[in-house]
Parts: sequence; structure tokens; C-alpha cells
Amino acid sequence: EEDVIRAQKNEGAPALFNMCSYCGSPESLTMKHKRCSQCKQRIYCTNDCQKFDWKKGHGKECKNLAEKLSKKERLL
Repeated sequence: EEDVIRAQKNEGAPALFNMCSYCGSPESLTMKHKRCSQCKQRIYCTNDCQKFDWKKGHGKECKNLAEKLSKKERLL
């Protein structure tokens, strides 16, 4: 729990470990999180968290994030 609090306060710095974009659950050695396959920007611990976040608003922003990622990749 202390690690989660420290990670949440780590604003602007690289993440100490991946946290679920919906519930904030930290990734562990036994539970690897998965990225959104379209935008690659959101990370989820379970399919349920991905579904809930999609309904909460990620569905509307996902396409825009994916387009930005695609443009960035073309520049490289």
C-alpha cells in the first residue's frame, strides 16, 4: 500500500511500476497488466477494468490517442 501511495505522488516522473488506468491497482510479478490494443496509452489489470473505463470515457478518446501515436510513429 505504501508503494501505491508513493507511486501516486510521483507526478511527472516516470512510473515506478504500471498501475491500472481504471482502478489504480499496481502491476506485480504475478499479475501483469495489459495495454489498450488500439491506443497503447491505457493499462488495465482486468478485462472488467478495461470495459468500465471504456464506458467511463476512454472509448471516446481512444481513437484520437491512437491517431496521435500513429503520426508520431511515422515521424520516427
